[in-house]
Amino acid sequence: MSYRLKPGETGAHMTRRVAKEQIREALLEIRSPETDDAEKVHQLRKRCKKIRGLLRLARPAMPKTYERENARFRDLARKFSELRDAKTQLTTLDQIATEIPSTDSTKLTEAYLQARHLLQHERAEIRQAQSLKNPADRSVSSKPEPQSIWQDARTELQQALRGIDRWNWRDGKRGSFESLGEGLRKTLHRAHDAMRIATEDPSTDHMHQWRKRVKYHWYHLRLLQPIWKQGLAGNRDEAKKLAEALGDLHDVDVLGETLRRFQKEGELPSGADKLIRHLDDRRNQLSRKAVRCGRRLFAESPAAFRKRCRVYWKLARTDA
Repeated sequence: MSYRLKPGETGAHMTRRVAKEQIREALLEIRSPETDDAEKVHQLRKRCKKIRGLLRLARPAMPKTYERENARFRDLARKFSELRDAKTQLTTLDQIATEIPSTDSTKLTEAYLQARHLLQHERAEIRQAQSLKNPADRSVSSKPEPQSIWQDARTELQQALRGIDRWNWRDGKRGSFESLGEGLRKTLHRAHDAMRIATEDPSTDHMHQWRKRVKYHWYHLRLLQPIWKQGLAGNRDEAKKLAEALGDLHDVDVLGETLRRFQKEGELPSGADKLIRHLDDRRNQLSRKAVRCGRRLFAESPAAFRKRCRVYWKLARTDA
């Protein structure tokens, strides 16, 4: 299975093929008894994002399908956002703890341990509220179980899979570069705008919006990389690096908001101030790294990048 265009493939065929592959892989991962719940959540949300990136690339040729299916996969991923954040906050807290100098006070260690305890408790409550169970567990029970979040996800994915062959592609050439190129340009243009806003005001929401736009652009580069792998390799690698930096920054922001809530509620000891300052320092480092990456990645205008990719597309078709 590959998240990329195949040689000689039309945009319409690629869109349907890749969407089917992502959904089928998601269904297999949900059923896997070897995969723990945290990894299932991560993989399902990633599949949803990849499908939404695919839909954005094809959006000009299938606007109605885009609106419907983008909303479907957005809402499906959101059902798992609390679970994702609960796990990621623990991981981020542990990472921050390794970066704290050993000379710092024992109060800081106490704050870390208490914060971790509170995060684990909240995660357990979320899992219980969403009746999270492994769908591969078929053990017999005398009591009827509530519909789990995984069962809901499987139903939604199966419905989406059945409808893909009816996705209407209105481009008369059934996938020439013109429709894909416009989807590429529009997404990149929005990423440029999001960067400008985020650099002017690097708030949590602005940086998160920039991250989302960058990830969609990265998915587009992965989908189109076969038109000239070497020519797009630098853009793809830089987009991945930027998306990862912004993702780490978002994780730090989410953890910071939670720790400040714990602190306001009086649930953290006095060492929490220093822990939060370490978190803020990490955020500033990631923010500077993201801006450096963004300036390199977005040095070329969206219109110029689209024009360049159009040439690559035509040459790839000629070579094929």
